[in-house]
Amino acid sequence: MIKLISGLNESEDKKRSVQINLCVIGDDDQNIFTFKGADTKYIIQFQEEYRARRLLLTENYRSTENIIKTANHLIQNNQVRCKQTPEEQVRINEKRQGVIGEPVLALEFNNLSQQAGWIKDKIQSWLNSGIAPNEIAIIASRWDDMNPIRLLLEKESISTYALKNTTIPLVKNRSTRLLINALQKDYSLVLNPKELVQKRFEAFFERTNRILTEPTIETLINIAKDLDKERGYESGSVVLPISVDEILTAIFEFNENREDFLENNSVLITSCHGSKGLEFRKVILLDDSFKTKPNEIESERRLFYVAMIRAKEELVICSINQSKFVQQASLNSQIITYTETQLPQLMHYFDLTPGDVHLGYKLTKKRQNIIKNLHEGSPVELRVNSFGNGWSIFTQQNQEIGCLSRDGTQFS
Repeated sequence: MIKLISGLNESEDKKRSVQINLCVIGDDDQNIFTFKGADTKYIIQFQEEYRARRLLLTENYRSTENIIKTANHLIQNNQVRCKQTPEEQVRINEKRQGVIGEPVLALEFNNLSQQAGWIKDKIQSWLNSGIAPNEIAIIASRWDDMNPIRLLLEKESISTYALKNTTIPLVKNRSTRLLINALQKDYSLVLNPKELVQKRFEAFFERTNRILTEPTIETLINIAKDLDKERGYESGSVVLPISVDEILTAIFEFNENREDFLENNSVLITSCHGSKGLEFRKVILLDDSFKTKPNEIESERRLFYVAMIRAKEELVICSINQSKFVQQASLNSQIITYTETQLPQLMHYFDLTPGDVHLGYKLTKKRQNIIKNLHEGSPVELRVNSFGNGWSIFTQQNQEIGCLSRDGTQFS
């Protein structure tokens, strides 16, 4: 790769000296994708092999001093890392020095029902105090650890949103494709300063019989609102025209950022891997499924560290068993005896993906007109099929429109 960047290909003289300026950026403490081949050693090797000058970015612009200090205590237990000396550790940025914040809490519960009940009540208290739902996140190493809590929150009418990598990308949603296709028909179009992108989007979706409150439609309209603000609306400045190409670029960039859930009026539920790059005012980290075997502990410790520093103001670590990472973060677990909460017994979460649906099913092909008239969020019902070996999908009007695939049936 270095040869390609420098312009020295295989056919050229290997003795020829090539001078380039190359900057490589990485955070060894946030290397959480070792299962995909990422390894901290590559950062260290690059520095040695190319005699590279190392510049450490150590200022944290997100979290309070308490959160940063606790996270530093944990990650310093890793042996293979670049930041070795005290002065090289992450610290709060200069302008926010003195923002101590709430102490990081480590709570140990007697059982799952007590833990789930406490978390539900804590989130409710945050909401009652004016914290927006999408400023709260529950993060865990395993998805199954979050299901009982998510069920309890939904039972109490606290909406949740599961951010998974299996979520259908924004640009593959049918509503988005309809909009993109319409915009691409006339690349020369430029909206004049008097024409709002938001109004154009809304008019298009009304013409195509979509409902403006569908989640994807709301996301696209919010993109339009942001574009109009950037053009000068609401600021009192001169409003600029905008081209179709600029509108399409905004949609595709938004798709890459995976931030559509931030507009949802819901508490985020996600894995440690899914949380990377995000931030929230309040974070609850579930601590019972991290691995601590010698060959895994450094990687798992980085995963725990990444989850910790998603929190801007308040971090609560919850567990049922004693936690090695809590101890290494220099925290003292508080043993909590909380009121037993009856968890829902007959409910399960199955976050199904397109791969869990048998798209080649004969009724799915025959009833495309019915399917096209369904809106995002339209309720459907799963019923055991007539053979008793799978699940059929029905509309509220009792119309069978599909069935789960073999993988979907095994999963559910």
